[in-house]
Amino acid sequence: MTVWYHHLNDYDSYELKEASLNWEGPNEEYKKAVVDFQSLGVEQNQIKVNAGSEGNLELEHSDFQLEEFQVSLWKNNEEIELPVNKSNGFQFPDSKGNYILEVNLSSDMGDVQYVGNIDLN
Repeated sequence: MTVWYHHLNDYDSYELKEASLNWEGPNEEYKKAVVDFQSLGVEQNQIKVNAGSEGNLELEHSDFQLEEFQVSLWKNNEEIELPVNKSNGFQFPDSKGNYILEVNLSSDMGDVQYVGNIDLN
């Protein structure tokens, strides 16, 4: 899963880290549980994003029926839910600081959680 974001006067992309997974493939099931996704997020390379800018989610594969994206930022164990529009876009908040980005994808094949390390500036 890739997030496109705006930094300074340019657009760039960032590959999110797969965390928890509950997926049914054609020949087998894939299951992985990450208990502390925020710690996994902190371990990722930090990206700088303009506060208040727009982000977009991009899937590399589309061999499934997407049902829902949920996007949240976490700071000090507090969640900020970010509404996702029909084109898989969302708005980063104006509040500057370091956050863990959590993206939950639900589909007809199962669910996947992704994380990233964001510095809103």
